[in-house]
Amino acid sequence: MKRRYGTGGTLRLQQLFYLHRVQSRIIPKLTLSMATERHDRKLPQRDSEHAASPQHSEPIFRGTTPNVRTDVLTGQQIIVAESRSQRPVTLTHSASAPPVADDPFLEGRESLTPGESLALRSADSQPNEPKWLLRVVPNRYPAAEPGLPEPLLPCDSAEGFPTEAVRGVHEVVLECPDYRSRLADLSVTEVARVLHAWQLRVRALSAFPWIKTVSVFRNQGVGAGASLPHCHSQILATDFTGNRIAELIGRSQQCRDETGLCVVEQWLSAELQADQRVLRQGSHFATICPFASRVPWQCRIVPVTVSRFDLLSAEQILLLATELHSAASAVQAVAHNVAHNVTLTLPPTVTPDAFRWHLDLLPRPSRMAGFEFGTNVDILAVSPETAAERMREHLPLAHVPFSEDALCPAGFAWVAAAVS
Repeated sequence: MKRRYGTGGTLRLQQLFYLHRVQSRIIPKLTLSMATERHDRKLPQRDSEHAASPQHSEPIFRGTTPNVRTDVLTGQQIIVAESRSQRPVTLTHSASAPPVADDPFLEGRESLTPGESLALRSADSQPNEPKWLLRVVPNRYPAAEPGLPEPLLPCDSAEGFPTEAVRGVHEVVLECPDYRSRLADLSVTEVARVLHAWQLRVRALSAFPWIKTVSVFRNQGVGAGASLPHCHSQILATDFTGNRIAELIGRSQQCRDETGLCVVEQWLSAELQADQRVLRQGSHFATICPFASRVPWQCRIVPVTVSRFDLLSAEQILLLATELHSAASAVQAVAHNVAHNVTLTLPPTVTPDAFRWHLDLLPRPSRMAGFEFGTNVDILAVSPETAAERMREHLPLAHVPFSEDALCPAGFAWVAAAVS
């Protein structure tokens, strides 16, 4: 059974920005409300009935059950997922040619991935077969899994070692059927379809009552953590809310109490008023090199009007794609095709208006060194002001005419796997 989708769809800033740098108390253990929710909703099918057996028969490594741990010294959280160490790595610093022969994400190699949960495919095709433009599949080496987590032993969560079992859904978005490795190589329309796929999966995953947060991210290049070069992004939905999101919620509430605006809105207002680091401002989105960028050439895209990401219209998705594609093209020009990450920061599923969502493009021209690890303070070799000035020279034109079939061309349909 398949379901088809249509195409519609001045606060004390310094004080706030420093809150996450210095923590004077131990972060309390996470409170996970899983036990009363696990029976409420059936889980999405992990492997479609149409999926063929993988050609590689090596057993998937199963080590320690995935769990989230908190460092009592800093409040830093990590997820331990040992199966991730077994994922094949074909992208290396020394790679001299694209390893197309080893690319499991190409059209015609559907048997090398788990069964798709969503795809934009030809109307005359079947799930997990060729004739697709985009696919979403479960990650074969997930950081979290939807099955009920194994109970932790008492010694696993002692006072000095805060540990909680983690449960989630980890998916991969195959962004194109042919071999391309850079975001800037995709067309604006293709980027829009990727964003729409993110929308559809955020909606679907947020419907499960045990899911608390959905993270969407994209790694391009080995320096950004990518293991495969083929254009792809990832979605990781979990049953806990991480410290960074919790901090953002707290700052936003404090900001609302004082100004009536969430902290993202207040930041955006200040940046637009300063007008020193704004790359482009439109009626729906603003692209800015943040005042306190974490890395050189960082770009942040923020909605100018309040709108949930999962409720953006098709036209807004195309405009957002234009901004992201333009930023990626400008970064590629000024930073010489450096590796980068893209992160979509969303509020928790139960409080979708906690703060305004935002999309960050984070180039990785240099690695973290001793000072950064020792202090959690980033050092920038390029100021945001310089970055904005240079990137404006390479920013493509923003005008992309809207087409009704941009997200779903004629003869194609968005097809989601049945939930069992």
